[in-house]
Amino acid sequence: MKKKSLGFIIGLLAGALFLIPSATYSFYTGADQIKQAQPEFSPTRLIVKLKPEVDKKIILGKVQEKKDLNRALKESEMIIEICRKDYPDWVIYERGNYAELLAEKDDFEKAEDVAEDLRKDIEAKDPNQIGFYWWTLGCIEFARGKFEESVANFEKAVQRDQCDLRFVYSLGRAYLEVGRLAEAVAELEKAVSSYSGDRVWNAIWAVKAHYLLGLAYEKSGWNNKAIEKYQEFLEIWKNADPGIPEVEDAKERVKKLRAES
Repeated sequence: MKKKSLGFIIGLLAGALFLIPSATYSFYTGADQIKQAQPEFSPTRLIVKLKPEVDKKIILGKVQEKKDLNRALKESEMIIEICRKDYPDWVIYERGNYAELLAEKDDFEKAEDVAEDLRKDIEAKDPNQIGFYWWTLGCIEFARGKFEESVANFEKAVQRDQCDLRFVYSLGRAYLEVGRLAEAVAELEKAVSSYSGDRVWNAIWAVKAHYLLGLAYEKSGWNNKAIEKYQEFLEIWKNADPGIPEVEDAKERVKKLRAES
């Protein structure tokens, strides 16, 4: 790959950092092409240097959606390494998301160790961020299948910050899992109607909230509302990662609900 071409593509990648799902997907599609020509190229290092203030979870968007947990863990570890070195005053720097990934890979012991280290740092450096600790525990319990426990932790996180989209989304998802439909609808409606900067940095969850809200509406018997949310989800996601289970499920549910109406 010629240097001019490489620089041009990197410029396009930087432009993709508006962070809607399709842009995140395009970023990694381009990054993968560069990596084929230059194996040492790291999209993680590029994005952290370009946008150090961004919630680094966006970097894991493609690999998580593709369920490539090994690569996601590797990228997450790199983020932690970079942030510890370049931004030593930060407290969270990806560790909650890292613990979530470890739990999804069934490494619960290490996930709990990461969460405990996070708790100690938060209490020592910035107690106002303790919500991230409770959210991390909620993610670990959710991955374990202990949904009631995850609800309790996510509720504590939301009590600390009712505007953090990842907290609200996670609580709504957990409520849905335990059948607390009215509360799931309330939280997920908050998630889809939030248009703060937090929505941008958590673009994937912001969009998936439409799908989960569709499920909550459907299980509540509100089929027309469910169809509307499924369609919104499919419309927003249409140029993003193809083939994820939620996309296929939403299509099938719309077809079924229309046939029944």
